[in-house]
Amino acid sequence: MGSDGEQVVRLEAGEDGARLVAVDIAGRRVNFQLDTGAARTEIDTELARELGLEPVVTGANVVGFFGSEPARQVVLAKIRIGRVSIIGLPVFVRDSFAAEDSTSGIDRPRGLLGVDVLRAGHAVLDLVENTLRFRSERADHAEVAALLGKPTDFSYPHDQVPVVDVEIEGVRARFVVDTGASGNLVKASSPVADVLQSLPRIASHGFASGRTVPGYAVLVEMLEFGGVKLCDEPVFVYAPNDVPGSIGNTELYAEVDGTLGLPALVAAGARLDFGSGALWATRREEHAQEQGAIQGDR
Repeated sequence: MGSDGEQVVRLEAGEDGARLVAVDIAGRRVNFQLDTGAARTEIDTELARELGLEPVVTGANVVGFFGSEPARQVVLAKIRIGRVSIIGLPVFVRDSFAAEDSTSGIDRPRGLLGVDVLRAGHAVLDLVENTLRFRSERADHAEVAALLGKPTDFSYPHDQVPVVDVEIEGVRARFVVDTGASGNLVKASSPVADVLQSLPRIASHGFASGRTVPGYAVLVEMLEFGGVKLCDEPVFVYAPNDVPGSIGNTELYAEVDGTLGLPALVAAGARLDFGSGALWATRREEHAQEQGAIQGDR
C-alpha cells in the first residue's frame, strides 16, 4: 500500500445512511460502501464484468450473519482511495449490493470496502467528522487519549472483523462492529436473546442489513459500549442460516452474539482505529451529562 503521508478521505451518506467512499479502479471512479463487518473487500458481478475480470470459484463459501454463498474471487491490479494505492488486491465477487439511489443523486455502491484494506492502511474511521484517515504507520494515541480519554479495545477473532464487548439489558456480550448493518442484531441462539424475548415487540418487517429475514424487534432500555449508554435502542433478533462446510467466518459467527450497527455507532460518535484496535465513543461525555440531568429530575 502506497500513499503520501496521512491521507484523509471524506465519506458520503447514501440514501439509507450507509457510508460511501469513492474509489478508482482501472480509471473507473465508483462508490464502495464502507463495511467493517466484511473481512474482505468485495465488488459486484456487473463491475467485474465491466472491468473484464473473470471470477474464479474457490470452492469455499463466504459466511456472514445471514448464511453463506459460494465464494468467487478476482484480483484487482490496482485500486486507489484518494492518494492511497493498493496493488494486487484479491476481492470477492457478489451480486449487486443495492438498488439505484435515485433520490439523493449519489451513485449506488458497486462494492464493499472491507477490513482487509482498513487494517493494511492503519485507517482511522471518524463517524462524527465522516472521514477515513489512512496512515503509513500506527497512530500514537497519547494525544488522542488526552482529548477523548482511554479507548475501548476491540479484537479481530480468527483474524476477521472487529469485535467489541457490549452490555445489553445487563448482560455482557460480544458484538461485531458493523458499519454495513442498518441496525443492531442479536442471534436467537445467543443468551442475550433469552433476556430480550420477554420485552415488548415493536413493528418490524424482518428487514436488516439489506436482507429480509425471520425474527422480531424489541426496544432495549440500555445498550452500553465504549463508555456510552444508549437508551431505547432497537434490536432485531433473528435466526441465522448455518451452512455446513462453510469456511471464512464460520467460527467467528458461532462465537459472537450479534452486531453493533451503524446507527448506534453514529449515536455514540464512534472513532475506530483499525491499526491498533481502539474504539473511542466521543459522545460519552454528552451522554453522561444527559444521564445526570435525568437523575436530577427524578
